[in-house]
Amino acid sequence: MIDEYNTHIEETLSDLLPLAITRDIDLMFEPTFDDERAEMSCMIYRPDRNRYGIMSVEVREYPDDDIVYFTFNPDLYNYAKMEGFDSVGMVNDISVFTKVSKEQYFDHLVGVDG
Repeated sequence: MIDEYNTHIEETLSDLLPLAITRDIDLMFEPTFDDERAEMSCMIYRPDRNRYGIMSVEVREYPDDDIVYFTFNPDLYNYAKMEGFDSVGMVNDISVFTKVSKEQYFDHLVGVDG
């Protein structure tokens, strides 16, 4: 299933998944989109902590980055939906998605304290 993604995402998964296994952390991953962009973005979920991460390539807002890592805050997402924010407002106004470094992304999903 890893080989269904863009090479940059495959490489990140190849680094991340062994860490999760050695730390006995369950991770689920799937394409973020169900269309032709499926190989360009991956959502990862850590159920025991209700943590989400998204990694994407060819992100229009970050043209200089080969791959972009985001953390996703489900509590802020639920709040934003209740308050009527559209998807642009969720990203720009209340930071439902936060761009992070690869190290921060790994820490968010498989960190010892995470």
